[in-house]
Amino acid sequence: MKRPAPLLLLVVVALPLLLFPPLEAWPIDVRRIDAEGVEHPCPPEFARLVLPDRASPRVDALFVDLCYAADAAGPDGCATLVGALALLALLTGLFGHGMRTGLRRLLLVLALSTPAVLALLYSSCFLEGRRLELGKAAQGFVQANLHAHTDHSTGLLPARDVMLWHWSRGIRVLCVTDKNSHESSLEAMRAAAALQADPPFLVLPGEEYQGDAHVVLINAKRTFRPDRDSLAATLAEVRKGGGATILAHPWYGIRLPPPFEAMLERGIDGMEVVNRVVQAGMQMTLAAVRGKKALLGALDYKYGPHVTAVTLFTSRDTASVEGVVDALRNARTLVLFAAPGGSMVSSSFDAQPLWLNGARRGLRSLAETPRPRRLVWLASLAAILVLWRLATRNRKPPTRPRIWRLVFLVCCAVQFLLLGLVSWQVREVAGTVPVRLLLAAGAVVTLPLLAALHALSCHERR
Repeated sequence: MKRPAPLLLLVVVALPLLLFPPLEAWPIDVRRIDAEGVEHPCPPEFARLVLPDRASPRVDALFVDLCYAADAAGPDGCATLVGALALLALLTGLFGHGMRTGLRRLLLVLALSTPAVLALLYSSCFLEGRRLELGKAAQGFVQANLHAHTDHSTGLLPARDVMLWHWSRGIRVLCVTDKNSHESSLEAMRAAAALQADPPFLVLPGEEYQGDAHVVLINAKRTFRPDRDSLAATLAEVRKGGGATILAHPWYGIRLPPPFEAMLERGIDGMEVVNRVVQAGMQMTLAAVRGKKALLGALDYKYGPHVTAVTLFTSRDTASVEGVVDALRNARTLVLFAAPGGSMVSSSFDAQPLWLNGARRGLRSLAETPRPRRLVWLASLAAILVLWRLATRNRKPPTRPRIWRLVFLVCCAVQFLLLGLVSWQVREVAGTVPVRLLLAAGAVVTLPLLAALHALSCHERR
């Protein structure tokens, strides 16, 4: 069967991109939740959403758009990007004289796409994203994020970079909350002290206790672990030591042994009612209000460029750690968040699978790229097709294909091993490995992987 010409394939892919009308971006409203759990639209005088300029064409526009899409897809929507890379591999395989066997094609797609997705998620942290900016009517308030992860748990950045990320986006109070560990929060505190920021930047010690429930521990004096510290004992010790406890995203499918209402009665000082872009239902919010608990908006930061939810404290409360703890215990907080498509109060957080929602957001983010940038997309796609064609044309077949097959399989296995080291379940046993080191190792292993693929492609053409 004759393969289609590269030019014909390029035209087939390019026409829908050129003819499809540009989509309007999702409307994003800035909204506020007061201490009574009532949601209000936020006028620009109080807070506004600052958007990055993504309209001007750039040489690296393809990479930048993929980074934004990776952040929009989220951890449950990474299959969107993996599928896009798999589709590209299949399209180029139509005329690339390579990857003829289904198993080899599958191994190549998985080995190349999973590290690529990790690299995109990591790079998205350094893009300019949307952020919340307080106006004149909000004078006296300070933005805070009391839920953030570093590369010692489920995040991608080291503690110092996490601190700088929040500082550069206007957040002035931060609590680093790694899984069952508070060492990174101390490292972030030292980095903030060395920064000597003006206005002051307050970093609190803390961690996220992940046992019978997920609880953010503010001003924790030591590391608490569920295998040695029960939930009740942890809550009591943190409060006795001058700290506060926040129930984290109680709607994320976490099956709490005690009922939700019982958790609010066990010494919890507050509850997250917005986590990233997901909002708690009215039943949970009103239950927290009846229990006189503080309402919080949290980023649960792991990667990405955007600020979507923060907690507002008064500047007087954020003058010290004790002031923040007192504000939490006495429910003196407001929540500020950017809601795609308007209010999310009426939407159910479990109405559809999280991975499906993430894939939908990722595809929509890719489709919303402005028209000038789509031209760069097409140019990049054309360059990839041309380079692939040149790499698989008129090459001498290898003399030892078995060795190249072995190299190919070994490189695939190494790529999967590197990806596994990113998982916090593996890190808990093997120890923390810096994400930058994993990315560098993955990039190095990619070179012999592609060389083996090219050699096998030439061998199959013989």
